[in-house]
Amino acid sequence: MLEGRRGRWGCELKRLFGPDMFDHVIYFDTVGCAHSGRLQRVVITDRHLYMFDDNVKVKPKPFCLLVDIKDLDTDDETPQAYRIHPEYDSHHIYFNLEDIQYHIYTFESGTDLFWRLKSAIEIARRDDAITEKRKEATPPDMVELVEVDGRKMTINTYYTQQFNYISSRVVHAKSHHSRMKALKELEEISAKYFPIRTIFFQSTTLLTYLIDTLTFLSDFHTVPTQIKSNRLEQIELINSIYNTFSYYLQGMATVPDSTRLITFNKACHYKTLVHSIFQTEFFLLSQPSRSHFFFSVIPDKEKYMAYLQEIESTVVTLCANLNTLALLTWRTTHLVSQNFFLEVIKEKENMVISGGFHTIVYMLIQLCYAMPSMQPLPPFFSHSIYDHLWLIDYFMTNLQSAKEFVFAEFLSEFDLIVTETRMKDMIPENFTLRSEIFKLVQHIRSMLRFSSKMDKPYTKMPVQFR
Repeated sequence: MLEGRRGRWGCELKRLFGPDMFDHVIYFDTVGCAHSGRLQRVVITDRHLYMFDDNVKVKPKPFCLLVDIKDLDTDDETPQAYRIHPEYDSHHIYFNLEDIQYHIYTFESGTDLFWRLKSAIEIARRDDAITEKRKEATPPDMVELVEVDGRKMTINTYYTQQFNYISSRVVHAKSHHSRMKALKELEEISAKYFPIRTIFFQSTTLLTYLIDTLTFLSDFHTVPTQIKSNRLEQIELINSIYNTFSYYLQGMATVPDSTRLITFNKACHYKTLVHSIFQTEFFLLSQPSRSHFFFSVIPDKEKYMAYLQEIESTVVTLCANLNTLALLTWRTTHLVSQNFFLEVIKEKENMVISGGFHTIVYMLIQLCYAMPSMQPLPPFFSHSIYDHLWLIDYFMTNLQSAKEFVFAEFLSEFDLIVTETRMKDMIPENFTLRSEIFKLVQHIRSMLRFSSKMDKPYTKMPVQFR
């Protein structure tokens, strides 16, 4: 959307509708219309749906009110005529209006159009119902204005411009340090103005850059030779990117655009993010015998290990957020399965279990060892324990290899260290997830208790553990 506002379409719409009306535009796209037999522009505002021909010279009339649209639905039965361009992922949307059914065929952003139109209809109906209940009309809310360089603009326009400026620095900065500084500034303005979270997931250029960076840098052995930064700088940038995604995925239920991470381009961004998490070498925390090669090229080993510890802590929370995002997308769009996060994990199950999962279990045990010396436990420590337990329970419940792995490597630690008694004694009573921690520990221990004893070690482990 924001990409289009800066392009030719945005200029054309602003010329047609005027600057005041343009602020009410929610979404616009090009579609194929069965009732007109040609391509048309479709524009969704907060009250109306517009459909008009390309290159019109006067402001078009609304096609209909959003509240009048009935039985909006979609399917994939798209005519062959709209499939002449193989890069398009087409969709068929239809709705009823005054007992007439209209069919429109969308291209690469069809999923966005359907759900934005559905959401806009629901909001318009709700606003219409509220208006009908009032005995007399109430004036609109005051729009907050700010003055910049002698020119007044809305607060939304101001922060949108700030976001675009800072995100361009993230993409085009000359050094990793400048990029990390810009990512921190994005979080700062998002804390001041919540709608920026929506803009983050709409910014295709920024998301693509962050995901591409993880693709290049997450696996040390596949870093292109053209990249001249050392591994310490790369790990610091990777840590900043994980923190950024974790920050913007917080409270995702109030940010519908967060589902674009899955609905955009067949979930390639989502899959890359999940796989990159477990390709990053934070497994060195629990597998020092694999660290010789890395330490031979790292100038500051203590700083390097500190970043790996921070990545491991962020990754556990990020996995919980990504699983919730997959469930949210399944409930709202049904474009993915209910267990989409698990399906992505299974694509590289061996790598995940023998690398990152081993370290996550190891770090949970280290946290439990440290609990007596940390009393009273600070909230972030208790939350970290809960996140680790949740992810371990999730893997063991859904992956037999994870259950066998924990049974073979950490059975004695769960018998002696990770116990219900220890949690009851150490976790503060005012911690909101205290009861959930008990349930997770009980469930994990019950799975280990009823696992059949293996005759040989886990065969898919790294060679130093066989």
